[in-house]
Amino acid sequence: MKPMPLANSLATATAICWVAMSLFIWILPELSLKVYQGWLMGVVGLSATGFNLDLATFLGGGVTMVAFTWVFGYFWGSLYRKLS
Repeated sequence: MKPMPLANSLATATAICWVAMSLFIWILPELSLKVYQGWLMGVVGLSATGFNLDLATFLGGGVTMVAFTWVFGYFWGSLYRKLS
């Protein structure tokens, strides 16, 4: 397994999922909040404020998540290659 293609594919998949999840939050914010609370064992902080999905949050969160995923994918691919 080559690290670069793994990192690129994970980052691309993350970007696609980020856009899909952001659209879900934008279209169905109340349902999104309930799903999010379920995934995070009933997180309370968002109950009062709800989601704040503006352009800066969308872009900032998306860019940092894709970058983190790319670095993780590259590290994972390198480690897999060394251990195999």
